[in-house]
Amino acid sequence: GDKTSYISQIQAEANALDPSQTKLVHEMKNTLLQNIDSYIKNATDYKTNKDASLNTLIATKGKYEAVKACYAGKISAVPPLSASLIQQAQTKIGQIDNKITNDIAPLAGPLLISAQTADAKLKEIVDLKTSITTAVTINDLNAPGQKLSLMVQNKILLTAIDVLASKNEYDEISSKVQPMNTDADLLMKECQLFPNI
Repeated sequence: GDKTSYISQIQAEANALDPSQTKLVHEMKNTLLQNIDSYIKNATDYKTNKDASLNTLIATKGKYEAVKACYAGKISAVPPLSASLIQQAQTKIGQIDNKITNDIAPLAGPLLISAQTADAKLKEIVDLKTSITTAVTINDLNAPGQKLSLMVQNKILLTAIDVLASKNEYDEISSKVQPMNTDADLLMKECQLFPNI
């Protein structure tokens, strides 16, 4: 291997044992960690809101899927339905598929991506905190310190404004799915009564 890098590593570790270095490492850690818990809280709250929005849509989609399953069960029932009743049930399934495709999917697609991004941002800031917390030498602090500085400078870290926006998005999604949930519940009742209505 490269002996100079090995010697450099040994020297860096020896420097870490120097009391003034240890004090400097401690001070640098404290500076770097000063705001990190608030960054983690923002990222956690943001992720929680994104997940809640996505889960709200998934639950509504699940209600519609249950109605489709209900009609599919009617189609395959014994004794069999007449051809015209089977056609009616297939039409209902098609209408529900359209609701999922036109009303839920356009909201869910972007939300899924932003929820995944929220997961990645949270993991990144937690990993950064771990790197800073476990650093022993000034050299150990260089990479995570630079990364954190860049994240702050480039406004990559989530702020209270981002958290509020994600909460408002959740409220908006909730109000959009409310009539869908009512619709799905009504459709389920219709299916349960089908073909006797």
